[in-house]
Amino acid sequence: MDLCYMKTCEHTLKMAIIQCCQKIFYTPKHLSFCVDGFTSQFCEKIAPPLRSCGQSDIVVLKKLQKLEVKGSKRCIYHIRTVIGKKIMLKFEYISVTSGSKVCKFSNCSEVKLLPDKTLTGELFCGKNPRTIFLSKDYHVILYYNLLFFSGGFKLFFRVM
Repeated sequence: MDLCYMKTCEHTLKMAIIQCCQKIFYTPKHLSFCVDGFTSQFCEKIAPPLRSCGQSDIVVLKKLQKLEVKGSKRCIYHIRTVIGKKIMLKFEYISVTSGSKVCKFSNCSEVKLLPDKTLTGELFCGKNPRTIFLSKDYHVILYYNLLFFSGGFKLFFRVM
């Protein structure tokens, strides 16, 4: 994983809020914070699992694996394989029903497929049919945010 040292972004701190490396944001006041799901001074460590979510750091194998989550909770899953490989993800279903026509981060699922985890990923709200993705690198982050309503997802994944 890339480490982001303070010197790397020091010259750009004079600008507005910027993104630095893959997992750290710096502000002009020299404050930094990690992308959700990472921790430590340089955001290179995966955060411990959130309550009631089960294992959050999942190693992907060649055989098909399944992750199923139901109910109202907030979870972050790191789905990783060997560097240089990609991950195929197939959602059998995703249902994040909020009663609103607006997709909000407080009631949605997000899948980060790109190497830069500071970018917003694919957002899912409401009921979604089968969906297949291929990651752009070896690490996918899945955020499941369902705080007030019912729903869930069933995901199958494997190394490509």
